[in-house]
Amino acid sequence: MNLPNAVLVCFTAANHSDDLHKRIVNGEAVTSRAYPYQASLQIYQYEEWHHICGASIIGDNKLLTAAHCFGEEDDDEDDYAVLLGTLNLDDVDKSAQFIRVRSFKRHPGFKVNLSLGYPDDIAIVLLDSLIEFNDHVQVILNLPFVI
Repeated sequence: MNLPNAVLVCFTAANHSDDLHKRIVNGEAVTSRAYPYQASLQIYQYEEWHHICGASIIGDNKLLTAAHCFGEEDDDEDDYAVLLGTLNLDDVDKSAQFIRVRSFKRHPGFKVNLSLGYPDDIAIVLLDSLIEFNDHVQVILNLPFVI
């Protein structure tokens, strides 16, 4: 390949790079109302917030997630928050809610054990404030009991 063709190929690839980020692999696009119970569990590291796990809204200030999403036993709750009501973490909706975590409780049987495959890998998250429910933020289902 000669230099003009190589430049043309690079220019064409760069010109279409935005299209690559819009593609969904082994999935399909969804609307903002498709999963209103879904939340982003985030951790504050390196002076900014980062997504670490998904979570499901199970009450007006409670979420369900995996226990392994939280670090060591002495992790500080102040390092965690949830983001609700947005589909794209790179382009957060204006109506999204960002709420700090008050506390989290891992299942008492949870242990990091790779050979057993993370038994009892579940945790409850309690938020600092109540969730404001709307078309984009809802409880996963109406549970027949109170959590």
